[in-house]
Amino acid sequence: MNRLSLLILPLTLSACAASPAGQTDALPAPETAVQTVPARPKTTADYMTAQENELRAALTGSPFTLTRHGNILAMVFSGTDVFAENAYQPALPAQEALKKIAPVLASYAKTRVSVTGRVFGLKPATCRLLSEKRATAVANALKANAKIAPVRLWVEGRGDEKTVAGESGVDRVVIVLTPTFVK
Repeated sequence: MNRLSLLILPLTLSACAASPAGQTDALPAPETAVQTVPARPKTTADYMTAQENELRAALTGSPFTLTRHGNILAMVFSGTDVFAENAYQPALPAQEALKKIAPVLASYAKTRVSVTGRVFGLKPATCRLLSEKRATAVANALKANAKIAPVRLWVEGRGDEKTVAGESGVDRVVIVLTPTFVK
């Protein structure tokens, strides 16, 4: 190829890639089409803070309360907005909240998700069974709304076992988020 051909070839290729005259539906310039993804925090505290902030935004107006203890996050939901009496399927407000938090939990793959049900005021065996069913229903709702790896999800029903000092005897499901790495 001669030098003239080398100069004309790029011009020809760029002319082929350009939109025909009069058309305005051309693709955007490459620099505007690229979306940047923010970098994940590097320390455990920063990682959990970022997750906490996203969860707080998702939980606005929901029946969940979110608390933080060091690098552990706990979401508690209880009351009639969450479960009907002696029922194990989450009520509509709880289902909507679970739909919002599931993608957040899925995006933080270095967090263990523990779902624990607690039920009081019934026969011990009934409390245990109902608390297990509630925890399983919440875990299933999380899995149905986002791809959370099964190895990250722990489910437990504790019934009316002895409560920790300061813990109320209110029926509830608690989702505890624990980081799986330390930096």
